[in-house]
Amino acid sequence: MASKRTLVYLVDDDEMYLKTAVHTLSQNRSFDIKSFTSGEKALAAAKASKRKPHVIVLDYFLNSEDSNAISGLEILKQVKQTKLESEVIMLSGQENIDVAVNSLKYGAYDYVVKNKSAFIRVQNDIKRVFRQMIKDKETKKLRVFVFSLLFVIGLVAGVAVLFAVDSTFMGLLPDPMKPKEKTNKATTENANKQSGINNSNTINFQDTLQK
Repeated sequence: MASKRTLVYLVDDDEMYLKTAVHTLSQNRSFDIKSFTSGEKALAAAKASKRKPHVIVLDYFLNSEDSNAISGLEILKQVKQTKLESEVIMLSGQENIDVAVNSLKYGAYDYVVKNKSAFIRVQNDIKRVFRQMIKDKETKKLRVFVFSLLFVIGLVAGVAVLFAVDSTFMGLLPDPMKPKEKTNKATTENANKQSGINNSNTINFQDTLQK
C-alpha cells in the first residue's frame, strides 16, 4: 500500500543548516525526511530505492566542503534526465536573479533564498507538490478508465455493425434468414409403413409364383 506521507530529500553540504532543516521540516508529520550532504549521494539513493522522493530540496552550491562535488544545478539536470518524477526546490544563500533563472530554466519547481521565511516557503511548496501529484494520479486513473470504457463501447458498436452487414460473420455463424429443413415425422412414418407393405406384397407374390 502506497504511503500517504511525502518523501523529502534534503541535500546541503552545510551540515549545521542541514540539521536545522531536518529538525524544522520533521515537525510536519506528513513528511518523511532523508538528508544528504552531497547531490551524488542523494541521486544514487533515489535511483536505488523503489520509493522515489516526491520532493528534493537541493542547495544550489554543493562544493563548499568538496571542490569536486557536483553542483546543485547539475544534480537538478540529472534528476530531470533520469525521469525520477521528483520535483526539485532549489535553495541558495544568494538572492541572485541569474541563479534563480537558471534553476527554473532547468526544471526547478521553485527557487528559495535561505532567509528567515525559507522553511515556511519550502513547506508550502512541498504540500503543493504532493497535492498536485495526487491529483495527477487520479486524473491519470480516470483517463485510463474513460479510454477503456470507450474501447469497449467501440468494440460492441463494431460487432453490432458487422452483424447488421453480415449476420453470418463471414460464414462463421449459420445464416438466421435461411429456412431450416423441417423433418415431417408423420410423413416419414407413413413412408416407412408403405415401404413395409410393399416389401410384404413382394414377398407374398414371390411365394405365389413358387407354388
